[in-house]
Amino acid sequence: MYKAVILIGGPQKGTRFRPLSFDIPKPLFPVAGVPTIQHLIEACCAVPHMREILLIGFYQADDSINKFVTAMMKEHNISIRYLQEYTALGTAGGIYHFRDQIQKWRS
Repeated sequence: MYKAVILIGGPQKGTRFRPLSFDIPKPLFPVAGVPTIQHLIEACCAVPHMREILLIGFYQADDSINKFVTAMMKEHNISIRYLQEYTALGTAGGIYHFRDQIQKWRS
């Protein structure tokens, strides 16, 4: 059984995406007609025995992210959880902060 971790960053930058990044989180920007992060989730779901996908980032868990995660869980029939950092921790910081949840297997 496998678990995937996808780092989605946070809203503190994204200056090249302005003014778009004021209204929509960067992971939800459409590329080829679907949100960027959906490409990653679909690639993870194609891995045999994938059991869970964890998204780690500093975005507020607003309606857009929650609706997206719920839709992806239903569409792909896989557990997807968004783990929100309390502050921007950087790449290693997010992984380190959620290390127990990354290592824990859900039944």
